[in-house]
Amino acid sequence: MRISIDTSGLVVPLSERLAAGFESTSLVFVGGSILSAIVLWQADGTHLRICSRTADIDPAEWLEIGQLIFDEDQAELVQLVREPLPADLLGPLSASKLVISASTASVPNVLVESGIVLRAQTNSELIIVASSFPYSIAIKASFVSRSFDAEYDLDAYAREPL
Repeated sequence: MRISIDTSGLVVPLSERLAAGFESTSLVFVGGSILSAIVLWQADGTHLRICSRTADIDPAEWLEIGQLIFDEDQAELVQLVREPLPADLLGPLSASKLVISASTASVPNVLVESGIVLRAQTNSELIIVASSFPYSIAIKASFVSRSFDAEYDLDAYAREPL
C-alpha cells in the first residue's frame, strides 16, 4: 500500500509552483509553539501551503504516520507575517519526496510519502517532513532556528523523484 502526498487542494500543479520559485515564507503555529504549516509565497502573491495529517496505517497496532498535504487554503493568510527567503533558496526549485516504509503483521509493506526536499539551483535545501507531534511539521533550512523534530530520523526516509 502507498499513501501519497496529497496535492488535491492545488489549482496550479505542484511542478509549476516549484519551477516558478518563491520569494518569501510564513510559518504557522498552533498554540504558540507547534509548527502546523509553512506557506511559501510567490512574487505575484500566490502561495503554496504545506501541512500534515495523520495516516492511520494499522489502528490495531497504533501505527500512524504523518502525510504531507499541499494546498492553497486562504483561511489563515490575513494574519501571517511574511519573511523573505534567503538568497540561496530563491529561484526555481527541484523536489524529491521523502518516503517512510513501515510494516505490521496485518499491514505489510506500507509506503508513506511523509516529506519533501526542495532544492534550489545553489544546492541549498528546504526539508519539510511530518513532525513527531500529530498534524505538525518539522522544517530543516538555513532560515529556521527551531530544532528539527521529524517523526523519523532523516536517514530512515528514502528519497524519490517527485
